[in-house]
Amino acid sequence: MAFANSQARDELLAELAGSPPPRRVSAALRKAAVQDAAPPVLLLIALGFTGIGVLFTAFFFPWNIYQDWQLRAVDAGESQARVMAVTKTDMNIGGNKNTPGTPVMQYDFDFYTASGATVHAQCYTTGTRWDAGAVVLARYRPENPTVASLEGARRSETDLSGVMVLLFPVFGGAMAIAAFRAQRQEVNVLINGQVAKALVTDLTPTNMRINKQPVYKVTLLCVDPPALEPLILRKCKPAVIAFLQERMQSQLPVLVIYRPNKPKPVLLPETW
Repeated sequence: MAFANSQARDELLAELAGSPPPRRVSAALRKAAVQDAAPPVLLLIALGFTGIGVLFTAFFFPWNIYQDWQLRAVDAGESQARVMAVTKTDMNIGGNKNTPGTPVMQYDFDFYTASGATVHAQCYTTGTRWDAGAVVLARYRPENPTVASLEGARRSETDLSGVMVLLFPVFGGAMAIAAFRAQRQEVNVLINGQVAKALVTDLTPTNMRINKQPVYKVTLLCVDPPALEPLILRKCKPAVIAFLQERMQSQLPVLVIYRPNKPKPVLLPETW
């Protein structure tokens, strides 16, 4: 609740009902609209997912995947390379809490380019493939020979499964954008929308649930000023549903704010 008490809310709503759009709204009303559109906890969750996703991406995304594609091209150079050192990295792939994953191994190797230049490079595999001193075919980019890998190895510590970490920042970012967009839309309706009184003509539970609460389809018919088309919205908060049920049974109107040319979202400021 963004208001100090119900009296303060009623006074602000009365002022709101008497002001034509575009109207100036108080900080309390603006805060209430923002919280109604997307609670702060939702934004915290979204930003948390985004932050965790950015960290996961920094550490686990296969950043050199494009180089692996380049090395598969037909114009990549080939040369016999000697493995100079094999090192176990700190990364494991696969496994679970009972079974350790397979360690990622780093290979330092040397090879000669077609022009006779000696090149030192590194690559990785999941599990041990070669020992130090082994001679293995290497592929490299002629224009940049340091972009090289042993045949069957990769340029990044993580394999293609590391691409999945992008889901965290993408999901979190999408949640945050949706929340900010909903807040902006609701404030826009608060400032530019039409204030009306509407009767609750239908309140039907749907098969959808949010946080284990059933989502209700709410049908409202504006009576002051009157409107031909009903307003349809969906609500799931128990307090809001109880308020709408009480108004439908008593046949008392509710205060709504909406845009006639774009009837979503519909604001119910009496429930804030």
